[in-house]
Amino acid sequence: MLTGATSVTTHNATVDGYSVVTDLSLVQQVLGYCSQFDALINSYGSGYTVTIKTHTMGELLVEMEDRLFDLKLVEHHHNMAVYSLHQSATRLAPIFGVLSDLREAEVIEDYSISQCSLEDVFITFARVLTCT
Repeated sequence: MLTGATSVTTHNATVDGYSVVTDLSLVQQVLGYCSQFDALINSYGSGYTVTIKTHTMGELLVEMEDRLFDLKLVEHHHNMAVYSLHQSATRLAPIFGVLSDLREAEVIEDYSISQCSLEDVFITFARVLTCT
């Protein structure tokens, strides 16, 4: 796939008479720059998403604010809360420890931690658009 995000290492292709090996900047001017989806994730969604199911939302919100202040509450409703964690904010081990403790104390029914996906980025865009 020719995106312009990386250098061509073997072979050659031409676009509108310009070589992607020797005239890449001219090719980008003709086609425009098409970055990989990773650029969107890195710019708008780096980090992790923590999704928590609970029976006691009030207690969960207080515990999370007191114990895991690196997490940012994105949304909560009924019995689900979604937090975001910037990748450079903290290590995951302490987060798993706190979530495990809260699960044993029956504050949390279930939880998951996942890396941000392209879908998460688009959901974030949609959330911003509907709020403005």
